[in-house]
Amino acid sequence: IDSLSCAPLPLGAGTVKCAHGTLPVPAPATALLLRGLPTVPGEGKHPTGELVTPTGALILADCARPMPSGLAWLPRHFGFGAGRRELPGMPNLLRLTLADAQAGPAGAGAGTDAGTEAPAWRRVILPVIRCTIDDMSPERFGYLMERLLAAGALDVQFHAVQMKKNRPGVQVETLAEEADLERLVGLLFAETSTLGLRVAREERLELPRETVSVDTPHGSVRVKVAQLPDGGRRAAPEYEDCARLAREGRVALATVEEAARAAWREREEGR
Repeated sequence: IDSLSCAPLPLGAGTVKCAHGTLPVPAPATALLLRGLPTVPGEGKHPTGELVTPTGALILADCARPMPSGLAWLPRHFGFGAGRRELPGMPNLLRLTLADAQAGPAGAGAGTDAGTEAPAWRRVILPVIRCTIDDMSPERFGYLMERLLAAGALDVQFHAVQMKKNRPGVQVETLAEEADLERLVGLLFAETSTLGLRVAREERLELPRETVSVDTPHGSVRVKVAQLPDGGRRAAPEYEDCARLAREGRVALATVEEAARAAWREREEGR
């Protein structure tokens, strides 16, 4: 699962009794947790009482984001959870839908306005692991980056930071897939002097891309092609392929890269 999105949440109506007395619905904690998430006013539309609890609001605040507009959805599976309270006029059910986001116009019932063009990028939620270090030899950082990338990290960055006791330090920032998080956390603890890590989940916007191979006078080169929001396409030759061919042919790296771009442009004109 790349991300969790929620449709507008029914707030309920009336009051609820708790340890602090009788409170309006939504309760104060629930209302604060739902900041930034879509809601539907409850007065006159929903049964009296709580329809989103503080626990439910906490889960959504931590894991979910508003349903993105302009996407069509291809449902894969459905799950239902039933509550015990009887609600007049509506089932007390929570429904989860596992679906793939589809590019192109969103259809009716997809959670977006029909006919709205889908954005030309994909939204994913990825864990970011951070730690700051001020007591480790600089020689070990290069080795650390190699290990993290080999273990599945999507990106590794080092940032210069000012730490306590007036010490200069390094912040290690690692972007990961959720499935690789535990392995990368273990690697960071094993290969650095840090005693603690911070993990945040951040939204990344990705352009659709594909990798194609083109033939040049120097050999075959893989080219990463991105689809731009305006409908255009942008190509970037793979560095490893170009560097290898440049060494083998004893030519400048820029010569191989330009040959790859020219071959890709010729390929595009023939599409």
